[in-house]
Amino acid sequence: MVATPDLSTPRGGRSPGIKLDDGNWNPRYVAYANAYSRTPAEQLAHDRHRAPHAKALPFLIYMARRKADFKLEHPEAFGVHGLITDQDKYTLWLFRAAEVFVGRSEVSRIFENEEPLP
Repeated sequence: MVATPDLSTPRGGRSPGIKLDDGNWNPRYVAYANAYSRTPAEQLAHDRHRAPHAKALPFLIYMARRKADFKLEHPEAFGVHGLITDQDKYTLWLFRAAEVFVGRSEVSRIFENEEPLP
């Protein structure tokens, strides 16, 4: 079951981490975990095993790839310097993309490999 985002948490002018200041999960991290049919806590444990020196690395790689996909579908949502101007639209799009990603038969090599990253 795919979780739905709660966009009501203020961002405070900076990018949130895996967890927000109030202790809740970043909605984008929830979407990322959903893409692999895991809860955020399960995904974090998985990422810590994969990249013990950089637990956020798999999330950052996933987000960079999804941002590129989003830009192809919604170029109007980007400003002059490639920054996303419609953050809520992007977050909602990530949840829809996660539903599609779960059904993919071919996942990128970095996420297939269960060994820790170098």
